[in-house]
Amino acid sequence: NIRGGREMTAMRPGETGGVVLLGWKTRDRALALLQQDCEFDPPLNDHDAEVLWARYRERVNAVRGRPVRAPAPLVFTDDEQRLVADFLQDQARHGGNVRGVVKVDPLGLVAHQLEITTARTT
Repeated sequence: NIRGGREMTAMRPGETGGVVLLGWKTRDRALALLQQDCEFDPPLNDHDAEVLWARYRERVNAVRGRPVRAPAPLVFTDDEQRLVADFLQDQARHGGNVRGVVKVDPLGLVAHQLEITTARTT
């Protein structure tokens, strides 16, 4: 279950904290998630769930069609170069298949991740 609303509340056993990017979901999937998997007090009716989804869908529609370009690689600092070298050596030692590391400005990335779990598992 995902706890909805504006106030942060403690999670009960079995609940998982997370972030859902509603605007990227279809109307039906978003409404099902809001009404079946989230807790709101009082529970959301169809109209309120659709109004909440529509607000985020408008934001998504505003960014659709923008040009998608690979972000320009940035130069590593000396400290970052040492960290990258250590990382690549560690990967090679443990059979990793990482061939390189690229530094970019994350604001230049285009992502499509619909749900993010923020809780840690033990």
